[in-house]
Amino acid sequence: MSVPLPPNESRGPSLIANQWITVSIASLLVLLRVYTRAFLRKAAGADDWTIVIAMGFAVAQGIVTTFGVDNGFGRHIEYLQPDQIRNVLLMTQILEVLYTIGTFLVRVSVCLLVLRMVPPTHREFFKYTYIFLAFFAVMSTATLLSILLACIPIQGTWDREIKARCIPPLDLTIIAKTQCGMWLHILESE
Repeated sequence: MSVPLPPNESRGPSLIANQWITVSIASLLVLLRVYTRAFLRKAAGADDWTIVIAMGFAVAQGIVTTFGVDNGFGRHIEYLQPDQIRNVLLMTQILEVLYTIGTFLVRVSVCLLVLRMVPPTHREFFKYTYIFLAFFAVMSTATLLSILLACIPIQGTWDREIKARCIPPLDLTIIAKTQCGMWLHILESE
């Protein structure tokens, strides 16, 4: 007995709607924050400009998602042509990189905001915030490297016709779970 195919439908429109609604709300909030800090209070800092750059990465994710939907992103693989599959895998690779950098910048922005708000007399707080910044940098770099070096040459990640040496998906899952486990260990030890 054969397994029936999933329905030939696209979730692309809902992906685009969710992406752009989220980006629009976040952009409005970032715009209000920067307007308040830069123009009303005349006190914009590195945390504000870092969140603006992070917002740029969110907009880039929206653009890539939109192009991805035009190329089959959001549809079941059974209904995609080989060139569409390559395009979807490439867009996924690009989105992973944009997401990793964007979330790193959001975390940096929050840490910079905390450093700005806490009086310098709280040295312990400063120390832990810098430890978090270093941890975020190391974990984001490790994540980027695991994304970018999953296949050598990198084109093997999205083009299965290229002979490439790739890390098995299970190993990438183990890397991701290890990173999550490190977070849980840190949170539990506090």
